[in-house]
Amino acid sequence: MKKYEHNPRTWTKKQVQQLRKSMLELGDLSGIVHDLNSDQIIGGNFRSDIMDINKCEIEIVKQYDVPTPQGTVAIGFVTWNGEKFNYRQVRWTKEQCDRACISANAMGGDFDYDELANYFSEYDLEEFGLDLWKPEEAKEEKPPKDKPISLQINFASEGERTRFIVLMQEQLEKDFDCEFKA
Repeated sequence: MKKYEHNPRTWTKKQVQQLRKSMLELGDLSGIVHDLNSDQIIGGNFRSDIMDINKCEIEIVKQYDVPTPQGTVAIGFVTWNGEKFNYRQVRWTKEQCDRACISANAMGGDFDYDELANYFSEYDLEEFGLDLWKPEEAKEEKPPKDKPISLQINFASEGERTRFIVLMQEQLEKDFDCEFKA
């Protein structure tokens, strides 16, 4: 396996150390994590709301007679809309529940904004759920798919316009292996 080549998340050494510590102490917090001592969902609250977890089938695939070092007593799946989502039962102290809830929501690295800008479109990022802040007047509407996108560029001189056209033609010929004819 290899990492996704356009992953826009970066991690500092401190963030990696915090994630490692959390994984060693609390295990995987990315699925639905249900603490049996308090009967509360510690991780995956919003996912649980969306799927209405109390109406879903929960399938336990492995149980532990003694909790693992991370407090896991069972693992399995929640079935929702025909798909299986990770589910984990733990027995934690209140302090562990508090730490896990914050860790599950706080750890995630930072965005590499160059990668976001260079690989993903603004429209896709918003569609994928990344809330991009912009002043209201700067927000653009997604153009309809059936209409071509137009662009107007104003140049200070005819020389700048000609230079721009030449540079654009060279770049397009290079990127798309095509040729412009006058």
